[in-house]
Amino acid sequence: MFKSSRRSSKGKSRANPLLNLALQDAEWISTNNDYLEVNHDNKTIVVPQRATSLRTDKYYKVNKLIAYVDAKYNKPRKYVGVKHLQPLYIKTAENYTVYWYAEKKGLEKIGYSNESIKPYLNSLPSLSRGYINDVLHRVINSIYSNTFDPILFLHEFSKMPLLVQGDLYSIYTGVYNTLSNIKGPEIADSDTSNIKSALIEMGTILRKAFNMTMSTRKDSKSVPNSKIKSVAQYIYDECEKLRVKYTADTMPSVAIKNIGDYEFDTQGILDDDDMEDLDNTVKSELRESASDATAFWGKMAIRTPKLTRSLPAELMGKSKRKKDIGVRPNAMHRYATDKKIFIDKAKRISGTVLIDASGSMHFDDDDIEALVRMLPASTVAIYSGVNYPGDGYKKDDVLGHLQIIAQNGKWVEEIPIHDQNNIIDGPAIDWLCKQAEPRILVSDLAFTGVTEGKDGTLYVQRAKHLFIDALAKMNKFKVIPLMDIEKAKEWVEAYKK
Repeated sequence: MFKSSRRSSKGKSRANPLLNLALQDAEWISTNNDYLEVNHDNKTIVVPQRATSLRTDKYYKVNKLIAYVDAKYNKPRKYVGVKHLQPLYIKTAENYTVYWYAEKKGLEKIGYSNESIKPYLNSLPSLSRGYINDVLHRVINSIYSNTFDPILFLHEFSKMPLLVQGDLYSIYTGVYNTLSNIKGPEIADSDTSNIKSALIEMGTILRKAFNMTMSTRKDSKSVPNSKIKSVAQYIYDECEKLRVKYTADTMPSVAIKNIGDYEFDTQGILDDDDMEDLDNTVKSELRESASDATAFWGKMAIRTPKLTRSLPAELMGKSKRKKDIGVRPNAMHRYATDKKIFIDKAKRISGTVLIDASGSMHFDDDDIEALVRMLPASTVAIYSGVNYPGDGYKKDDVLGHLQIIAQNGKWVEEIPIHDQNNIIDGPAIDWLCKQAEPRILVSDLAFTGVTEGKDGTLYVQRAKHLFIDALAKMNKFKVIPLMDIEKAKEWVEAYKK
């Protein structure tokens, strides 16, 4: 019977007369919270709370005006053929139209412009610090639980004037501390760059989507549906890539855990400090390597230079040995002395040594000769990738060579010319895994592959998935990693004895 002319304010602020006048709609209600939110369904505007400082007061005013523009111009539309983009991809693209309207209406005159907003990008007002921590917790936990859905975050960011242009510096600078609190400092050491990369890539998507929308002609009455659909499709395509790229298994700490313990016989040559150096090198490589899923190992070819030099016969060791037990007595004349009348072929000490010949490693002919003399029946090979893969090389071209420089007591006259890059670490390790044990890899573990640019140009790339691939194979096939040639000689000498 009795009706109020004003909507209930329970749980909301009362209607704002100035807001209603501006929107020419008496149904809108305005309230405050931590960040901007405009709901066209229930006609509610939420803006960050007003602060006393000039800096945050300006932030409040910009948010408020953006909210009013959103309420007035960003009304729901009808689309065709966007079922896979509903609802968040379309809504995110629609949010960008608000900034186009704002610029068209002269918003830069009252504070919203690239230059006036920039100071906030590196330091969000303190009132948003809780939101930043919340975002980091959600991003981190979703990645490790394999529930990471980038559009949930991009949709939120698209409504925030300080983040809409894609600079998430304020958020990703806190990744290490947040990850350390959640997972511990050791995991933070290895995984921080991955989490940062996810945020940076989301920022790139935001920035490009913003620029795509802002490219709409200023004399247009509105951002056309076709533009909104193309922006939504772009965001969708990029989110599909990120969803696959950032999972628990792609986090270095998880990948290393999946590989398991890497145990090998140190022959008493590697002490605790050496083993710690290996651990730190692995962590450093994972930390510094890019999260570039497009990177791949270069194609490798094997060269077999002429082995013209032979070791002296005495170094080659005995080819036969006498025993006092056996099946066939071949040396009856020994019966009266040591009774070793049976002859068996002696097995020479062998093995395989693969040497990383890239620019970061240093060895010479004397080093090679020392290894050959210690393991006369061994195989020694060097490998490296081309110096400049971008100079006309294509991904199907041979990008590096493995050269066998010693085998069965013979070795090259001189070390053959070789290039200075890595690039083919993976294929070279594959070759090593098929050779005789012990399998020794002399390398600083600075593995690289290549990635292909849009124009087909190849670039050297350190990538986490490539490093983990190499490390997993090394562990599975009992490859002994030695980080310099001197350690290799010491290890071989101890093994020989």
